[in-house]
Amino acid sequence: MHKFLFIYYGWKIPQTPEEGKQKMKLWQDWFESLGEKLTSMGGTFSKPVIVDKNEVTEGEHSKAGYSFIEAESLEKAIAAAKSCPIYEDGGKIEVIQIERMG
Repeated sequence: MHKFLFIYYGWKIPQTPEEGKQKMKLWQDWFESLGEKLTSMGGTFSKPVIVDKNEVTEGEHSKAGYSFIEAESLEKAIAAAKSCPIYEDGGKIEVIQIERMG
């Protein structure tokens, strides 16, 4: 099995509590459908800062969150990503295989 990082882009903030509950249910159902492949539901991101040697600046808030899964291949990780509810908001997922160091 290989480990993958899913980075979610394009999440739209719910406009009402009811809409928030509906969206949360879609995500919970999707996480459940992943079963044991889902190793961490992950979380959401706050507004980032960019740090270099000389300064700290505000970053672009384009990433909505992340999760970790395990899959037999990149193709199977992509197949799992294709059923995510992020697409209902016009979002997308970046799928990154995590390579072991050393």
